[in-house]
Amino acid sequence: DGAWVEANFKEAQIAALAPGQPVRVELDAFPRRPLAGHVESIGSATLSRTSLVQVGGAGTGFARTAQRVPVTIVLDETPDGVSLAPGLNATVIVRVKK
Repeated sequence: DGAWVEANFKEAQIAALAPGQPVRVELDAFPRRPLAGHVESIGSATLSRTSLVQVGGAGTGFARTAQRVPVTIVLDETPDGVSLAPGLNATVIVRVKK
């Protein structure tokens, strides 16, 4: 029913994330209109496991790549004049307690 953003965090970044944490979302399309939200859920699989096209090559070498974990962020409200669309670039800042 509400607007949400799926952010793909590196696996090393999700250790401090938890549902309910406040989030600030800055969309490239609306640079001066930050959006407030909160972490709704943290994915249980990396994108390499859930994507239709598997990552990897035919070579025999091994290259370590940082895996990405999808994090769903629900926006608290969407201001007038901001229309969200799939594929928009965003900067997501999560406030974590230390």
